[in-house]
Amino acid sequence: MAHPLPFRAQFELLTYDDHLAHPVLFLHPGDPFDHLGLFRLLASAGLALPAPWEWRGGLWPLSVTCELELSGDPATAVILANGRPVPAGRPPSAWTSAVAARNRALLVLLPPAEDRGDVEEFAVPARQPRLRACLAGSVAAVQRGGRRAR
Repeated sequence: MAHPLPFRAQFELLTYDDHLAHPVLFLHPGDPFDHLGLFRLLASAGLALPAPWEWRGGLWPLSVTCELELSGDPATAVILANGRPVPAGRPPSAWTSAVAARNRALLVLLPPAEDRGDVEEFAVPARQPRLRACLAGSVAAVQRGGRRAR
C-alpha cells in the first residue's frame, strides 16, 4: 500500500523581468511534524531561508546536493535531497518543458497548512520561528540516467 505524501505538490510557472518561465515546485506540508521533517532534510541539502529582496529579485541559493529527477512519459518528479528520494507527483507538460529549457527548477518548502500567508512574509526568519519558515533553492533537473532534462 502506498503511503500518502507528507505534502501537497504544486507546480507553477513564474515570470520575472526576463519574461522567461521559471518552473517552481511548491511543497505544502499538512502539519508541523511533516514540515519539520522536510525542513531538516531540505536544509541539509542546501535549501535556505530566503530574504524578501531575494524573493523580489528572483535570486535563490543554488543547491548542489539536491536535484529534481524527471522520468517517464508523462513525467514523474522526484526530489533527491542528499540522495534521499522524495516523490513529488506528475507535473504538467508545460512545467516539464520549462524545466527542460532551464535545466533547473526552484524548490520551495512552505510553512505548515495552518500557517499560510504571504510567502514573502515567511521569508523573514525574524517574524517566524525557523522551523515554521520557508526554504528555497534552485536545483538541477536531471532525467533518469544522469542526463539533463530535455
